[in-house]
Amino acid sequence: MKKVGVVGSMTVDLTLHVNDFPKEGDKFTFAANARSEFGGVGAITAIALAKLGVNVAMCGKLQDDHNGMAIIANLKKHHVNTNQILRDQNSPTGMSMVLINKNNKANTINAPGSNLAFDSNDIEDVQNFIYLNDAIVFQLDINNPFIFEMINYAKEEGKFVVLNAVPGSFVPTEILKDIDLLIANTHQLETILGVKTAIKTEEQIKMSAEKLVDIGVGQVVVTLAEKGCAYFDGKKFSVIKPFEVKKVKRAGANEAFTAMTVKSIIDEAPILEGLATANKAAAYALTIDGYADSLPTVEDLKGFKG
Repeated sequence: MKKVGVVGSMTVDLTLHVNDFPKEGDKFTFAANARSEFGGVGAITAIALAKLGVNVAMCGKLQDDHNGMAIIANLKKHHVNTNQILRDQNSPTGMSMVLINKNNKANTINAPGSNLAFDSNDIEDVQNFIYLNDAIVFQLDINNPFIFEMINYAKEEGKFVVLNAVPGSFVPTEILKDIDLLIANTHQLETILGVKTAIKTEEQIKMSAEKLVDIGVGQVVVTLAEKGCAYFDGKKFSVIKPFEVKKVKRAGANEAFTAMTVKSIIDEAPILEGLATANKAAAYALTIDGYADSLPTVEDLKGFKG
């Protein structure tokens, strides 16, 4: 079985459901309910892969504090290899506060902490992690210069390089050339390419994907929320219809989509079929509250009707 490594963030998240977001001057806002759970795009993606039966390991950075130890225990609980998680003694484990209003809109305050503590002292450890895996999934939510260096190394080592472009930042051309699979929404595409014009229409999405492939990206997947996703590999541009759901909550749709897309590729499934299943996985995640609980197994998807 091919091994997948995830290099990214790990956090403890506090989610508060409020009627309206606090405004400047508000001294008190009532939350209907509160929930603490384990977040971070990297950690959630690793769990999503594990729940799909993928042999997956996590590489990130945290402190040996209560939150850090709890994150590791949660990853182990979900069968994610944690042997290569690094420790930082100067910055606390990352945390986020997520406010969700009555319209199901989210406002997130992130304290990245040790997620941004990668430096030159960590290069050898992360390179060793990359060497041990066949495919590497990166995000942009830890210090980008370090991530860019590791993307370059992974490509040199012949690994299948995936970049899930959350939360979005400019990516230099020389790094884009090293990416085998790029997953991004339209806003992230704008940031990656450094364009000021909004990418909205299908033609604009197609032109952006073509530009990325011309630069050297192997395959481009553009997530389109309720409109499904688009795919381009230099040959044919395709739009894959969404899997519609009746009940929608905030959950790990992005991570579920990314995990299923990666699984489909390493399993050598037809890409358009894999993306259709990834849309289904994302839809499943939107029907169940929470992060890990919302991530589907293969069996969950077989019986899922929306």
